[in-house]
Amino acid sequence: MNLALLSNHETQEGTRSIEHLLESLNLVGSSGSFIASQPDIEGYFFSQCQAFYQSIGIELETYIDFESGYSNDLMAEVLSKPVIHLSGGNTYRFLNSLKARDIAKKLVDYAQTGSLMIGVSAGAMLLTPSIESAELCGDKNFVGLDNFSSLGLVNFMFAAHATKLNSELVIAQRIVDEYKIPMYLCNNSEGIVIINNQVQLFGNPILLEPVNPIP
Repeated sequence: MNLALLSNHETQEGTRSIEHLLESLNLVGSSGSFIASQPDIEGYFFSQCQAFYQSIGIELETYIDFESGYSNDLMAEVLSKPVIHLSGGNTYRFLNSLKARDIAKKLVDYAQTGSLMIGVSAGAMLLTPSIESAELCGDKNFVGLDNFSSLGLVNFMFAAHATKLNSELVIAQRIVDEYKIPMYLCNNSEGIVIINNQVQLFGNPILLEPVNPIP
């Protein structure tokens, strides 16, 4: 599996981690897709992301969101690209719309074939077993989502935009202990890259482990 879990792809370390992935997987010069966390009606975030990827050798050609911009044919086109970028936004809304379309298995299958998925902030949390960590970065569950299980492509949770202040660490450890799932806390200059199932850290993410893990 080839993944990136980032708080911000445009920081120095964020950019470096994606460039490392692209070079390691020989994907420079290829094409990609952008999955938005919610409708990007004017294409503002998509165009910004396109410019970023173009600067590092990827043509981000296809846009989709799971609310207003969805069709099965378009989703098939998204999955045909060797790179997918999962955007930031409200994590609860993003997961809720993904579940409504019932396409989790398609995304899991895509990742398991070795294609590259790059998740940023909310998009990174979607790659994990649960988005319980979303509360740490201030996301609000205004969609009333009651099932926080997500794609489960990694065996840890991800806390984006981490401050690493003691108050945050206390809440994060409570979540880790309750759900018995480790959690990485990454600030905007840190990230996690997985190449052929091997984990590499960029910067100095904090890893919290359950105090009483499941045997």
